Amino acid sequence: MNSPRRKSTPNAHVARVASARRALEQRLLRRPTHRELAAWLQVDVATYHRWCQEAAAYRTIRAEGRRAARVRAETMSDVGADPYAQLCRAQRARELDEALERLPEREQTVLRLRLLDGLDLREVCATLGWSEGFVCHLQRQGAVRLAKRLHRHGARVPHAS
Repeated sequence: MNSPRRKSTPNAHVARVASARRALEQRLLRRPTHRELAAWLQVDVATYHRWCQEAAAYRTIRAEGRRAARVRAETMSDVGADPYAQLCRAQRARELDEALERLPEREQTVLRLRLLDGLDLREVCATLGWSEGFVCHLQRQGAVRLAKRLHRHGARVPHAS
């Protein structure tokens, strides 16, 4: 009998990589190499690097989404606050909105619902009438594209180690 297939999400990859890193550090008494981590996870090095890139993109998008939502809330309640700080926050929110607008429509819709509107995966699926797998695929693909665009425009993108 086949065992159920694990979900392949950036968060699951982050957890697997972190667990593998801890186990190998204890075993090797040093920081493991990427090749050693990939072997421990039973994937090729390219897959391991892709997981790291997707995880970094996912964290970036979530952080930028939360930051943009905070900026919107702060901008509306910033009466009398430092004008330069208001301008910087508004600029960052505009950059995120502009980068989102350049994504393909489906990816943009999923990312807006998930990250800016705060809907969970099932709510997005119910709203759009799409399967969880399709929504996860669009979210992952959109997150990678958005992170690249933000990085090109000077936003700080955290790197997965």
